[in-house]
Amino acid sequence: MLFSIYRSSAGSGKTYTLTKEYIKIALASPNPELLGEFDVHYYRHILAVTFTNDAAKEMKQRIVSKLDAFSVLETAEEDSMFHDVLKELKEEYPQIEITKEEIVKRSKALHQTILHHYSDFAVSTIDSFSKRIVQAFTKDLDLPPNFEIQMDIEEALEEAVSRMYHKIGERGDNHLSEVMKEFVLKETQDEKSWNVDRGLLDFGKIIFEEAKKHSVDKIKALTQTQLKMVKADYLTYIGKVENEIIPQAGDFGRILLNAFEENGLVAKDFHYSSRGIYNYVLIYATNEDKVKDDWDKQKPLNSYIANDGLKLNKWAAKATKGSSLEAIKELSPMIKEMVLKIETLKTEFQEKYAYSRMMRRFIFQMMFLEEIGNQIEYLKEKKNHVYLSEFNEKINKIVENEPVPYIFERIGEKFKHILIDEFQDTSKMQWHNLIPLVSNSLANGMRSMVVGDAKQAIYRWRSGDADLLVNLPNVPSADPDSMLAEHTEIFKEHANQQILGTNRRSDPNIVDFNNKLFHFVRKRFDSVCPDLASHYAEVIQETVFETGGHVSVRFVEKDKNTSQKEYQERTFTYCLDLVKKLQKQDYKLEDITILVRTNGMGAFLAEKFIEQKIPVISGDSLLLVSSKVVQTIINFMFLLQQPDDAPRKLEIIEFLENHLEQKYQSENPPFDLAGELNNEDEENFTKIIKEQFKKTLSMPVLRHLSLYEIAEELIRELELYRHHTEQLYIQKLLDVLFEFSRNKNDNLLDFLEHWERKKGRISISSPEGGAALRVMTIHKSKGLEFPVVIMPFADWKVTPRGSSQLWVEWEDNPIAPELSTMILSMRETMKDGIFSENYKQEWSLNFIDAINNLYVGLTRPTEKLFIMTKEVSKLENKKPVKKKANNTTKEDNFGIDKVKDIADLLGLFLLREAEHIHKIEAREYVLSEDDSNKKHKTKMNDKQSLNIKELVSTEARNKIRVRKNNLRYDESYLTVEDFYDSRKDGLLMHYAFEKIFTINDTSKAVQTLINEGLIAEDERESLENKMKDVMRLQQIEEFFRPDIDISQKENANNPNAYKILNEQEIIQKGNRRVLRPDRMMIKGDTAILIDYKTGQIDPKHHQQINGYATALYQMGKRKVRRFLVYTEKMKIIEVD
Repeated sequence: MLFSIYRSSAGSGKTYTLTKEYIKIALASPNPELLGEFDVHYYRHILAVTFTNDAAKEMKQRIVSKLDAFSVLETAEEDSMFHDVLKELKEEYPQIEITKEEIVKRSKALHQTILHHYSDFAVSTIDSFSKRIVQAFTKDLDLPPNFEIQMDIEEALEEAVSRMYHKIGERGDNHLSEVMKEFVLKETQDEKSWNVDRGLLDFGKIIFEEAKKHSVDKIKALTQTQLKMVKADYLTYIGKVENEIIPQAGDFGRILLNAFEENGLVAKDFHYSSRGIYNYVLIYATNEDKVKDDWDKQKPLNSYIANDGLKLNKWAAKATKGSSLEAIKELSPMIKEMVLKIETLKTEFQEKYAYSRMMRRFIFQMMFLEEIGNQIEYLKEKKNHVYLSEFNEKINKIVENEPVPYIFERIGEKFKHILIDEFQDTSKMQWHNLIPLVSNSLANGMRSMVVGDAKQAIYRWRSGDADLLVNLPNVPSADPDSMLAEHTEIFKEHANQQILGTNRRSDPNIVDFNNKLFHFVRKRFDSVCPDLASHYAEVIQETVFETGGHVSVRFVEKDKNTSQKEYQERTFTYCLDLVKKLQKQDYKLEDITILVRTNGMGAFLAEKFIEQKIPVISGDSLLLVSSKVVQTIINFMFLLQQPDDAPRKLEIIEFLENHLEQKYQSENPPFDLAGELNNEDEENFTKIIKEQFKKTLSMPVLRHLSLYEIAEELIRELELYRHHTEQLYIQKLLDVLFEFSRNKNDNLLDFLEHWERKKGRISISSPEGGAALRVMTIHKSKGLEFPVVIMPFADWKVTPRGSSQLWVEWEDNPIAPELSTMILSMRETMKDGIFSENYKQEWSLNFIDAINNLYVGLTRPTEKLFIMTKEVSKLENKKPVKKKANNTTKEDNFGIDKVKDIADLLGLFLLREAEHIHKIEAREYVLSEDDSNKKHKTKMNDKQSLNIKELVSTEARNKIRVRKNNLRYDESYLTVEDFYDSRKDGLLMHYAFEKIFTINDTSKAVQTLINEGLIAEDERESLENKMKDVMRLQQIEEFFRPDIDISQKENANNPNAYKILNEQEIIQKGNRRVLRPDRMMIKGDTAILIDYKTGQIDPKHHQQINGYATALYQMGKRKVRRFLVYTEKMKIIEVD
């Protein structure tokens, strides 16, 4: 069986299995042409793809580290994977003689080969692989040459919407202007924000969504005239219902109300009193606005009528007697007739009316969609951009229709084995694009595999489709009539389905709890969510450990009178107490991770812990904008554009006070600091900084620097490098500035606009180790493990939110036949309406999403799991119910139909299924306590790392380099005028001497200047002669002899040769200064320093070269000779 399909569970060794399979194939090199011989380059024929960059990075590290371990027999035999590889290679490749020694030999060779040819190591994300294909077939896929990949959809949409506004405003597009006016007016009438930007940006994202592509294509296929007709159709229908149908229902209501009044009947005379038929009639007769509102929201106006009141035909209250009772009996046929007429109208029109009202909002956005799309296409062409989402789409068009997709012919020859990780997160289009490669692999007798866990599918919002894994080896998503379907037949023939069912991560009590909980969910909810059965089919796990593990569930007090803020504060208090308790049990902060569902909850908890002086690593704390140093640099940049920005000046002063530990004090109190900061004269501000903090800054000079140099200058002058904990943030900001300058431009205003858009999303990578509590979202925790997990706020909804959108196709749309696509807001009433199947499917997917997030969170801990959720009223004061033989209980008032969120689900589980609760304390259910008596030990990080405590940089004004053009030297401080002054020859010679090791290098060095356009060919001879004359000066002639450079092979054994270092930086310990001598010559404990000078002899030159010598003495050099070479004066000074 060549096609291995691994279905895993959390902690069952998914990455272990994929790493092992990769190594097996690479070591076996199963190419028939090799006749069993080992091909150390065979790994180039293996393609491994996964979902995220982090996963790809981890996979590469695993493979390389395992091969390294296998390279020595002693370490190999201690590794369980080594023995698995040996055993399985013998079983799967009996034609190859495999021994321990042979695996060690092959592993060592393979390890070295991969490291030396790392670019051939094909382990990447699916998107990166698609990019690779597209770049190889640019012309075939009709893409512009040298295109740039645009990853930032948000930025593209913002620019497209901005251009659309420009078109509406300045160019006066009448059609778009009218649509915009109508849209804003409608939003205002509906009491929604008149600022429509956010809505258009969110809606515009559908252009890039794979799952909605079919519907978007239908919308874009309509002309603006047709969309106007669609809008008119919906508005006409709404008008008809509001102006004809609802008033007609009101007439029926008034007939009844008049009859009631004529007979002296009041609400209490009727069944259910004011909640019964009387109120129903009263609303229809007198409150048309409420009828419209209730029809729009699809609410029943009266619970009695909604609950079969017509069938019961019971209208009089029990206490009604005499003439009132007789009147009601006499009116009973009329009541039933009028109510039936109203309900008939409601049945015929209410649902369509509600959907028309929903579509009224979205139809405006649909009308803008074409123009937004046009602007995106314009920007693509203008900037030579290609969006990542286009890659898969362009490939898919070929894959679906070509019998042998030509773009895969060459790739199929190269990659003989396809290994796919995290398959549950793969989208339909991504999988379809890989099918020809997998099919080709199997057809050629080569092994391929997929591995995934449907229970951990939490990326549906990115078009991930777990059903692709569930259905394998079948591929029902492929069109039966497409060429793609033919490829899938081979999957069934070669399928080898395997279950990874042993948990090697968590202690047994945690595994047992998760087994019971998710088995209960699958069993109890399969009637309302049939897909649970297939997605959670392999939920029960074995464990490799015998004892240990703590699990508890705490229900935090929250009733109808408890505000959300109070609930959050109470939950935090429990979290804080728990963290302190765990610390007393020898757990370190870095052992504890708090998992939350949303970024907002994470930010709240992180802020509260920081207030308690507990260090935290969280999503917000990793944001670049959270760094005070970064904020200060950005504030200075804003001041370069807006010198009168007093609030930013004040922030800078406050930071410098804390940073430099020097309070602002005026020489002439009383002093109006606010007044001084409001002064628009920027020199006044830099004067304050100089006088109070002894720091010299020139705003005009800063404006003439590049973005990167502005930041460097501020970091250096303000000593921002002193913040050791801020180094990662500083380096990331410099990286951002460099990338922006390289990819866009070096314009400060453009960067600041970019920063304002992106500052909430630019973050540093999470640092490994560190004594800090971690707070992260469940999504971020996927694939990770932690000794202790605390999961507060485990109360997210399992049902769709009201704001959720449901995209449906109404093929026989009677209201607007031109467009079958509808966008509706999810409502529970849909389950019995026109789109009941669509609703049930989306409900099921939402339910599975919620359960999957719970599964991912609960399977992260290795030793202890603490769950915190809101109080469940149905559970209060109830003991867990023992199961009867028929598996039913008397607690039917708390059934699955009452489960609206995770809190309800946990409550139901504890009430019905948890048979072995260890103890109950107040609202905390302890399901198991650690009985292993083992003492926790914090895992030591065996990774070698270098922590950079200070950023080192050289002052821009001290740099002398040359631009690679024929106009100017490098760096802003060397101007065109400098270039053409009397020092030109000296500066050129100085630059040429950077390339000189011996006198034989003269011609090559001068050629470099010619190549860079700094001198003309006819200047060559003159410059060469001048340089040689300098090198032949008696005092230094011996230092440029051809045999002086030890790096030359012929001089390797020359005892008089030196190691020559030109322009080599020396970083001084302590003061951080960076020194760069022009030429150093090193031999043992002896050194020679040569510094080239232009212009006049200056005593400062002596100080400078002596400073270089001092640094060399500190490095252990006992004898340092120093020479100043004045190239224009042809004079040498040896400094004592």
